Amino acid sequence: MLTELFKHIVLLSCIGGILSLLLLAARPLTRRLFSPRWQYYIWLTVLLVMVLPVSFHLPQTPPEHMPAGQMTQIVDTPQITANETQPQAAVGQYPLPQDTPIGRITLPQHWLSYASLLWLCGALLLLGIKLTRYGLFVCVICKHASEGPAFPNLPRRLRIRQTEMLDAPLLVGLFRPVLYLPAAALTQTDWQYVLLHELTHYRRHDLLYKWAAMLIGCIHWFNPLSHFVLKQIDLECEVSCDFAVAGHLPEAEQRAYMRTILELLCVADRHPRLLTTQMASNKQILKRRFTMLKTKKATGKFMSALSAAVAIILFSTTVFASGILSGLTEDEYSIEMIANDGAVLTLTNKPFLEDGEIYLPLRETFEQLGYNETNSYIRWDNGTIDIAILNYPGENGLYRLKIGEPAVQLRHFQGEGLDGANWYDETTLAMRLSNDGHAPVLRGSTTYVPLETMNYILYGFLNRRTEENELYELTYQILDRNQNDITAQFDQEKRLQQEAKWMQNPEYTAMNFFYAFEDGDFEAMKQYCTQSCVSDFFGDGYVFGMTTATLTDIQIDPLEYAKSSNDFVVTISVNMTPHENSVFAPDQTTTSFYLILQRQPDGRYLIDEFATGL
Repeated sequence: MLTELFKHIVLLSCIGGILSLLLLAARPLTRRLFSPRWQYYIWLTVLLVMVLPVSFHLPQTPPEHMPAGQMTQIVDTPQITANETQPQAAVGQYPLPQDTPIGRITLPQHWLSYASLLWLCGALLLLGIKLTRYGLFVCVICKHASEGPAFPNLPRRLRIRQTEMLDAPLLVGLFRPVLYLPAAALTQTDWQYVLLHELTHYRRHDLLYKWAAMLIGCIHWFNPLSHFVLKQIDLECEVSCDFAVAGHLPEAEQRAYMRTILELLCVADRHPRLLTTQMASNKQILKRRFTMLKTKKATGKFMSALSAAVAIILFSTTVFASGILSGLTEDEYSIEMIANDGAVLTLTNKPFLEDGEIYLPLRETFEQLGYNETNSYIRWDNGTIDIAILNYPGENGLYRLKIGEPAVQLRHFQGEGLDGANWYDETTLAMRLSNDGHAPVLRGSTTYVPLETMNYILYGFLNRRTEENELYELTYQILDRNQNDITAQFDQEKRLQQEAKWMQNPEYTAMNFFYAFEDGDFEAMKQYCTQSCVSDFFGDGYVFGMTTATLTDIQIDPLEYAKSSNDFVVTISVNMTPHENSVFAPDQTTTSFYLILQRQPDGRYLIDEFATGL
């Protein structure tokens, strides 16, 4: 996906920026120690770091899978009419251990999709501008150029042309290189130095280097350091070329070579030309070139070996760090959606996890399951999505969803075609609410729907069942980076999140406490109590003087819900078995008392105290 690519580009851009800053900080030292050739090609390491798709994963501890006996099944919410309220969630199930790694899973924010699109548009726009400028420039000089003078010993692929539109030589063209010469009166010696300079560019493939730098600069257009790197490459290109030419000239000819550059500089338009070589450059670059020629000294074998080693170490270390960080930015999980026949759906828009639910791309999931314009439709209207599904023979379904709303409007319609899908007929209108308030969301231009809602639309509302009379459903498998199956951990985390939401209702906490009490599961009971309650009221095999207790009645004063305090009082009646050391009579089997619950910072209500009177 575009967002995944953008995340990697941003990371690589940061790594490349850090490396370029290190090279800039070390430049006073490296210029004294290493050759101009090294200064030129070291920036290639920055470019490579900014585009290499390297990813390393740090060793991870394999996930511990929970025993199958601890798995729970989430009960589907039944259909309700528009005039009904949503039923209370199922009770009598105990929360699972909370040491699951799925809680680390995070998701990109919605802004990331827009930032990714902005990056792509910016890169394409900048690339288009540069290519247009380059194309216009080449077309103009090509139109006003003629065959140039013949020189001996030139490469067969290199063409020579001459034009009055230029006042300094330029090498242009990646696949069909052309050396454009100015229509200037130069001596034979000057022409010799011009050819030496430009042929050095040609043999070193400097234009290929500059094209690659330009493309990478467009990709990282948002990073100011990328533009700095491009300027350094242009500067060091000419300096290193002079160094290579001067290395084959005696001292007297080096001075003549410098004089030729000065003569061209006096008449040249020194504005930089995109994707070309320029023998006559600006004064700042010229000063650096002449300084290098005057102080030029031979590079010994030791310094050559040291410069190569430093370059390799810099590049390897940066690539390794980039690979490690790239691995850390990858999603900690991947989701495989599995159809009824066991086939894995191939979804370009990845499913994702949010708030304990799996979200699927709506239209793409339908298409993968074989729905098309003959047996269904999906229509979008300003955040409202209408869906029709033919299930002939049988009931057909008409659905209306809205972005950000957890409710789904439902209708059945009859017939063998989609013409009967009408929101304005006399069929019964129903409403279904999500178990946990999950609603369709829009990411970029893609509508995502919760898996729970998707399964109900596809199968639940139409009552589509297997031969064993079980509802069809889309299932899933969640894999971590190392392709370990962590589906069980996700199911546990989902159950925990649901439990935490349900426990924001004090009645749910009280009822589940006594369901566990009825089963004699004292460890499960503790999860509904504060630590103070466990310390004060739990004993060895009993709680509040009772070894077992079955809830028979629960009463809540409506004013309790209107209170602004964090405590909540519930009146409880139970059938119970007294503990032998309790204040209850040995033959007493019923009792009533108060539960005082305290609201926690996360919104859950926990039992804090048992009381016989208030």
